[in-house]
Amino acid sequence: MALSLPRNLLAWLPDEWATFRGLNRQLKGHLDQCILYRELPCWGANKAAALGKAAVLVTRIVSSSPRSSDLVKLAQECCYHNNRGIAAHGVRVLTNITVSCQEKDLLALEQDAVFGLESLLVLCSQDDSPGAQATLKIALNCMVKLAKGRPHLSQSVVETLLTQLHSAQDAARILMCHCLAAIAMQLPVLGDGMLGDLMELYKVIGRSATDKQQELLVSLATVIFVASQKALSVEVKAVIKQQLESVSNGWTVYRIARQASRMGNHDMAKELYQSLLTQVASEHFYFWLNSLKEFSHAEQCLTGLQEENYSSALSCIAESLKFYHKGIASLTAASTPLNPLSFQCEFVKLRIDLLQAFSQLICTCNSLKTSPPPAIATTIAMTLGNDLQRQQQSCLLISHAIEALILDPESASFQEYGSTGTAHADSEYERRMMSVYNHVLEEVESLNRKYTPHTACLCNAIIALLKVPLSFQRYFFQKLQSTSIKLALSPSPRNPAEPIAVQNNQQLALKVEGVVQHGSKPGLFRKIQSVCLNVSSTLQSKSGQDYKIPIDNMTNEIEQRVEPHNDYFSTQFLLNFAILGTHNITVESSVKDANGIVWKTGPRTTIFVKSLEDPYSQQIRLQQQQAQQPLQQQQQQRNAYTRF
Repeated sequence: MALSLPRNLLAWLPDEWATFRGLNRQLKGHLDQCILYRELPCWGANKAAALGKAAVLVTRIVSSSPRSSDLVKLAQECCYHNNRGIAAHGVRVLTNITVSCQEKDLLALEQDAVFGLESLLVLCSQDDSPGAQATLKIALNCMVKLAKGRPHLSQSVVETLLTQLHSAQDAARILMCHCLAAIAMQLPVLGDGMLGDLMELYKVIGRSATDKQQELLVSLATVIFVASQKALSVEVKAVIKQQLESVSNGWTVYRIARQASRMGNHDMAKELYQSLLTQVASEHFYFWLNSLKEFSHAEQCLTGLQEENYSSALSCIAESLKFYHKGIASLTAASTPLNPLSFQCEFVKLRIDLLQAFSQLICTCNSLKTSPPPAIATTIAMTLGNDLQRQQQSCLLISHAIEALILDPESASFQEYGSTGTAHADSEYERRMMSVYNHVLEEVESLNRKYTPHTACLCNAIIALLKVPLSFQRYFFQKLQSTSIKLALSPSPRNPAEPIAVQNNQQLALKVEGVVQHGSKPGLFRKIQSVCLNVSSTLQSKSGQDYKIPIDNMTNEIEQRVEPHNDYFSTQFLLNFAILGTHNITVESSVKDANGIVWKTGPRTTIFVKSLEDPYSQQIRLQQQQAQQPLQQQQQQRNAYTRF
């Protein structure tokens, strides 16, 4: 099959692998010859590594290759190799080609990719060895990429995963559940018809209390939550709670409840949090779980919202605010100096402010129905040519709400961010919210010039937004890795407010010592490679006469990178203070990890330096002044005589 690959699919290899040969840009080397001429020498264990480099080559092409059909044939042959590593890399190459090619007639290539993934899935899901699990991860990542790049293939991929779940090993089942959840978060492919198979599997796997079984309970529960587009049925909740009561521990229950909160199943999360309140020994954990229970209860109150029933909407919002205030009180009690829960508190406060604003907006719309503004508002709006600005004349709150919902015709609308736009929904929650936005925009475009439809549209938009279950994001239940630096500067004054005295003809040797302080598990997620120290000085107040000083001597701006040894580092800076006066020295630190990313960890330390004139210069200056005094007196007498 002749296939023209896009320009971004392959990349030229480094110099040690390939170079240009003549004007026809023919590659030379080892791996490129194998790819272009479909020759794989028997390299033994290095064959998988070679194909791994081939996968990198395939994903970054610079120009179309006339031998692209040979590359496809090579990938198709490698998909069914008896070596799992070679087969995995062959499937990866074929998947990248299928996803990246722009041709429309790719049915045969798509089928080859799907068949290769299915065969690799069946082979590796029956083996729980580390090599098989590593190969399975490659295949599952390719499935997620294929479902995202070719959405029409997602249904067959999901059905294959669900079928293989029943016969796979527990370690493979966990990975397959992660793959199912990743695909379902991108595309709504898990329907209610598949929920029965998932529940039957959930009943089967929950018969032992091993670590793999506990992990599998959490993974499969996540898939069930994603598959349940609406609230969980009574039967589903009964099966999950029965399995949790029989074989699970408290940590597993908490993880499932956390996943329920993330997927918007707040009724299930509330019951699970409630069951955990009596199983913790720390009061901070108790208040944390109690706050999560109250938040879930608050969101559950919003499920009773109904369109066109505005009085009921006000009652539901008021009930939700009541539980939110209870929850934030418990959340404040759960915070500690080491774990202040600042993000969680701010997130909940924003949610409370949003609910209060919506409640006030509904009340304002109701008042507009009984006491509409004068007709002059419509006249002004017609003059300005903006249909929605008439609401601004009656109530600023409605205008702000309209702008917040992107209802202003003069501004950008969410319709510009469709499937081909810049806004892409990465989760079911975002997908539902985008659907609500588009629905509200369609209603606004069809409104006539009356107040009642406008107020009804705003109230219906509020109800539609609140009916989408809130998704508590992953960061709400986690915290960033804690890496801090403790600095010690020398010389340092006894009193921080006192400046350090230094002569202006000398340099100050500032020694900076520090210790890198990690969390409970140093280097778990971030390994510190070096510490970046930035020292700068600014002139606060100037004393004495102005002298012509070179620009280089007026300011100090020095940066050094120090590699810590056993979390300790030390370095020195030489600073000039040629200008007399008080200078402010600021030392700021940051860390650079193994990936080259700089993290602004701080701290920011400040000391003061007072630059004094050296005695020798002071003596010379005084002598010059004394020598100039008789000359100045004679000049003054001469000027007085001239005036006389």
